[in-house]
Amino acid sequence: MKKALLSIIIVAFAISGFTQNSSREQFPPPQELYYFNMEPDYVEFNWNVPTIENWIHWDEGNIVVYIQYGPNTTGMIASRWDTASLEPYIGRYLKSIRFVPAELGVEYTLKVWKGENAASEILSQSTSNLEYGTWNEVELTDSIFIDGVEELWFGFEFEYGSEDLSSVTLDDGSNTIDGYGNMLFMNGSWQTMLSTGMEGNWNLTGVLNTNVAMNRSQNRSINTLIGYNLYKDDVKISGPFPETYEYDYPEIPGIYEYYVTALYDDGESDPSNKVTVYWLTTSIDDKNSLSIHLFPNPATSKLNVQIPQPVKQIKIINTLGRVVYWDKKTNLQNNISIDVSDFANGTYIVLMYYEDKTISEQFIIHK
Repeated sequence: MKKALLSIIIVAFAISGFTQNSSREQFPPPQELYYFNMEPDYVEFNWNVPTIENWIHWDEGNIVVYIQYGPNTTGMIASRWDTASLEPYIGRYLKSIRFVPAELGVEYTLKVWKGENAASEILSQSTSNLEYGTWNEVELTDSIFIDGVEELWFGFEFEYGSEDLSSVTLDDGSNTIDGYGNMLFMNGSWQTMLSTGMEGNWNLTGVLNTNVAMNRSQNRSINTLIGYNLYKDDVKISGPFPETYEYDYPEIPGIYEYYVTALYDDGESDPSNKVTVYWLTTSIDDKNSLSIHLFPNPATSKLNVQIPQPVKQIKIINTLGRVVYWDKKTNLQNNISIDVSDFANGTYIVLMYYEDKTISEQFIIHK
């Protein structure tokens, strides 16, 4: 337990917490790859653009010190970012603030300022439904653009009534960033906690989020997104290309694993999520001879599979290649009803296994 002489501030108690991940991704990968199996012609792949999301903070992430003020108290704390420390984030947006509400009964108002000594308040946002004694992330009503021209400060105002309550938290003080991670508004001016004799950084984190498809700006080098590469079984088969979709035309039936990467001017990202494609092409004549019929299509709760002869197995996969239904019984009857009420909306593929061939058909769930 630490003690400090901070006018009306005393340390309440100390506990251990967890450490948040502060790693920064230099080359973020594409997101949410999925596909449409358009047998017997081609497979279409679609995905979302890469997203950078960083946590900017001075603290170590552990919740160690709870601080208690006297009754009927209003105060403010902040994390300060000067133009030099903002330089890696120019062109990004501050979208959320993470902090630790210390105790029930304290009202917290998020604050964002710009300029030296927090000269200009640009956001004041009340909070509700907080979970006390742990990390909370609150999305800002207006994202704050980081231009790198002025200092950026973010934090909160706290207020409570007649009770003595813990209101703010610090890390363990092992890496105090004086004048940055420990700003305190006290007696009408901004000071640092270290100036009061107490070490530590506030448990405050800014969450940045923006698409990375951007051009060079602000006279600085931004790691520009150039395009995408498509891989099949770890071999690049296409790219780079600028669109967030691509096609493949497998010539040989088989089971293939695909992923995409993002290509930047300084390097290539890790793979996106991987999808497994069951490319089991069957000629139109074969399909017609078996007269396969799925209904209703789109389906909501039941899918009926109507086939002219018994099938050995039926498997259903989603567009990520994951098996969501598998009936391994031999000689399944010609008319089969499958419960799909728990399936999410989307496109699915039914794989029907015969002695000498496997036939696939596509259906949609729409509720």
